[in-house]
Amino acid sequence: MSTVASSVESIGATGTCAQTRDRFFLAMTGTLLLLVLIGFTPTLYMRALFPVPPIPTSLYVHGAVLTSWYVWLVMQAWLIQSGRLAAHRQLGVIGAALGVAVVGMAIFTTLNAVTRNAPPGGDFDADISTLGLGFSGTPIVVFAARQVWGNLAGVCAFATLFASAILLRGRPQVHKRLVLLAGMSIMGPAVTRIAQWPVLGSAGGAFGPIVGVSLWVAVVVHDLITTRRVHPATLIGIGLSIAIGVGQGLLLEFAPDLTQGFVRWLA
Repeated sequence: MSTVASSVESIGATGTCAQTRDRFFLAMTGTLLLLVLIGFTPTLYMRALFPVPPIPTSLYVHGAVLTSWYVWLVMQAWLIQSGRLAAHRQLGVIGAALGVAVVGMAIFTTLNAVTRNAPPGGDFDADISTLGLGFSGTPIVVFAARQVWGNLAGVCAFATLFASAILLRGRPQVHKRLVLLAGMSIMGPAVTRIAQWPVLGSAGGAFGPIVGVSLWVAVVVHDLITTRRVHPATLIGIGLSIAIGVGQGLLLEFAPDLTQGFVRWLA
């Protein structure tokens, strides 16, 4: 991979084209942060203004860690755009530590979510409409299994992509793409909350998939415009995310006793 990456990095690595690429990554990281801020405003950042139930301290910690990582992501892109490479490298250590914390808190939060959001009376076979999420026709246990295993799949993709980005930090064009795709891989919870807005339908609608695919398409189009080919890191990163997502879907489809049984066990 390093040989291919180094050959691609040599294309348009200096001058105006390089500055355009840096502006793109700054804009994309800013978009991810904006989605996080919008998605979690009612339940975290400005929860005092909304009729939401209390949350445990662990969720505040999780929110702080996740937000800090996305703020760090934007800062890193801005430092590159500003040409401050030394500061960018120095902050890399902080980002790596935050990345580890993101993975740990995401797993902890996901595994505890079922207990926190257990249906009244513990009836996981009731219809999802009883939870007031805006749609019906799905048993709670099926919905919960999708959420738990979907979050775990996202964490797996994030950990793999971010760890790879750190290992390949000496290959800037590979590194920046893998970090960006890692940030995209855990956007599900934020986008799902936005999808619950009445004007957008529901958490089970098309809004989430459209946003996810659009973010990937933006990176692919950027590559085609700036280098006339899709960067190998983009292909590998998106391919890995899709493979993990498909694997999670197959597990839910063909091993319901395992996936749903895990949810019942967590409760």
